[in-house]
Amino acid sequence: MRKSIEYLQESNDGIKLFLIVIPDSEVNEIAGIDPWRKAVKIRVNAPATENRANMCLVNFLSNILSISKECIEIVSGLKAREKTVIIRNINKKDIMDVIEHAANKKA
Repeated sequence: MRKSIEYLQESNDGIKLFLIVIPDSEVNEIAGIDPWRKAVKIRVNAPATENRANMCLVNFLSNILSISKECIEIVSGLKAREKTVIIRNINKKDIMDVIEHAANKKA
């Protein structure tokens, strides 16, 4: 799928991952990559109230990337669908492989 890896960016703090989060979905899943917004679309089954969708997002990313929740931090977009997440203790290629594998299953 290697159309664009602009949804990932290396920084001093870790790897930045740009997301579009869709709350109130039936399942937690990577729904694809939006090439125009340069972001990964993720569906979460929690509502966008009382920080539930954000907590669900962090749990989901932790599970699919096999890293601790403490390694994931939402750095922008806490109250928006478009979010930027910093991920630590994992390399860019490993994140990209997981995302693209999941996105290819949806294609």
